[in-house]
Amino acid sequence: MLPNFLSHIIIYSLAGYYSAKEAGNYLIDCVNTYKRIEAIDETIFCKYVGMEILHRANGKWLTEIKTAEQKVKLFQFGLNIFDKKITTVQSLLNYLDEI
Repeated sequence: MLPNFLSHIIIYSLAGYYSAKEAGNYLIDCVNTYKRIEAIDETIFCKYVGMEILHRANGKWLTEIKTAEQKVKLFQFGLNIFDKKITTVQSLLNYLDEI
């Protein structure tokens, strides 16, 4: 559930509701806190984030994801997680900063 939840933070960041820096800070805090309790397979984590972003790219059940520009950005970001072989939380955050 962690990547599912955190993917929504990325989605709304990509949609322009808050900055990549704010999203990145929140994500890293959540992941680091979770890691104190249980290990995270970062490769699988990143794939789940990518799949959830692709699943929600058309705004399904998300408010305020309405424009084609937002949807295309989400779709591209989700696909690039797989195409660029993003497999660590840090590389995911770095990629978010690039966008």
